[in-house]
Amino acid sequence: MIDIHSHILYDIDDGSNDLETSVNMAKEAEKNGITHICCTPHYLEPEYISNWKENEIRLEKLKKRLKEENIDLELRLGNEIFITENTLENLKIGNAISLNESKYVLVEFPMVNELKCAEKIIDKLILHGNKVILAHPERYKYVQEDLEYLDKYIQKGVILQSNIGSVIGMYGESARICINELLKKEMIQILATDAHKTNSVYYKLDKISLKIKEKIAIDYYNELTLYNPQNILNDENIIVRKYKKKKRFIFF
Repeated sequence: MIDIHSHILYDIDDGSNDLETSVNMAKEAEKNGITHICCTPHYLEPEYISNWKENEIRLEKLKKRLKEENIDLELRLGNEIFITENTLENLKIGNAISLNESKYVLVEFPMVNELKCAEKIIDKLILHGNKVILAHPERYKYVQEDLEYLDKYIQKGVILQSNIGSVIGMYGESARICINELLKKEMIQILATDAHKTNSVYYKLDKISLKIKEKIAIDYYNELTLYNPQNILNDENIIVRKYKKKKRFIFF
């Protein structure tokens, strides 16, 4: 699996607290089949606003430790950006960054209350050449209540990334029900871990993966966990299934 959403980078946000925790998370990830991780610390004003230079220093220290301990894991850098009217400007000036210097930008919406200006912000990001990935839509209350909320974003080319742990209820029953429906309709393009700590999602990855493979076709599973994440890190086009219509694909 290639993981494009992880809070493994230490001492930045609500993820890993220190370098040792990050190393232990990396060990768990490698043991459970992860080959690449894009480290995506929160960019959330005003709580978490470390810039890419600070994050890169931490990344290099973590890479050095992994090499010393013979942990075979490729690390890249990005952000999970909580969407605001400043998002485009923060990307332009380098406060927040895309995934592995690609055109793909990982954004997060509010969990409970819909942000009324979100669509306009997404339009601006797309207009300036970004490919927008929406993190864990199954966790948003307004998506759980109405999946059609996502239609307008899908039509704009927004990519959906769900958290793999949602399948076993790690974010509650409503999120579990929602992701199962999204998988059934083939609306999701990427599964990632959104890992924050040890003894959590990386530790349970084998069990979760087996459960997902019981629900969806293996070719779709591979798209979600391997092909599409790899293409994102390579800054290439991904496969997007046209949901509700099986066996048909569109590319962008």
